Amino acid sequence: MKVKLLDTSSAGTWSRDCELLCISDCNGFRLSYHKDEDDTYWSLRCEGIIGYKVISEEFSTVGYLLNLPIEGAFFEILDSPWINELIDITKKKRF
Repeated sequence: MKVKLLDTSSAGTWSRDCELLCISDCNGFRLSYHKDEDDTYWSLRCEGIIGYKVISEEFSTVGYLLNLPIEGAFFEILDSPWINELIDITKKKRF
């Protein structure tokens, strides 16, 4: 599993820099959060997300999560086993 750091000014610079205010998966995936470092508020919206995981700092140092960046950041997990399982289930499900 590879971790790709997303280079964006909206990402935090330390582990508790961003406070999650709202998470929604209606009409696309949306996060609203407060960035403490510069006291700004951000809203992030993505389309085409098939799964997501929110991890608090307390649980970011166990198992495969050890590969996550130690600074506060946004990142994409490539070749994630749980995402691959979700893709397989979604392909098998018929609507």
